[in-house]
Amino acid sequence: MGIDGATLPMETHCCANMSERLSDDTAIRYIPEFREYGSPVLDGGSGFVVLRSCPWCGAELPLSLRYRWFETLEGLGLDPYGDMATVSRLASRRWAGVSELL
Repeated sequence: MGIDGATLPMETHCCANMSERLSDDTAIRYIPEFREYGSPVLDGGSGFVVLRSCPWCGAELPLSLRYRWFETLEGLGLDPYGDMATVSRLASRRWAGVSELL
């Protein structure tokens, strides 16, 4: 599920174990908009520990796009917490092609 609550198509992950664990109720999560794998911090907040490698096969996981996403929004003069209609369009995995989404 994406950050805007939309169901996204199935991703191809580094190994079958990662794909299986992301589909069940495990502590590993994937945020496709940011291309981040991680584990939530269970302190009642929204903390998230980003994983750099797969805990099952050891493969290096892709670099996060989180900072680039927020920089892109700022560069467009958008508030990531304000204009939710535009932010939702940008939340798709095609957000890097920003011009066609606005």
